Amino acid sequence: TVIVKFSTYMWYEPYVLFRDFLHKKSILYFRKRWINHICTVACVVIIHYVLKLPFFSTISWPMLVVKAAVSVCIVTVVYFIRYVGTEEFAFVKSRLKWFKK
Repeated sequence: TVIVKFSTYMWYEPYVLFRDFLHKKSILYFRKRWINHICTVACVVIIHYVLKLPFFSTISWPMLVVKAAVSVCIVTVVYFIRYVGTEEFAFVKSRLKWFKK
């Protein structure tokens, strides 16, 4: 069941989506984007592993808040650097400007 669901989510549904709704002939576009997202997440994980500082080993509520803040900052910076020049970033930026008005 897991294999069937995985293959449906990762193979058939994107194929139908790109063929029928987005009118893309090739599924290669989807695969490249999927691999790009996986690499971005891998970068975030590697940065978290490298920045595992000694004071982060303390267990307390304030330290949990600090860890969460550091994690949010790392993810935000990595995703900003990765997607700053894309169409999606421009779209989100235009929506934020529209929301601000």
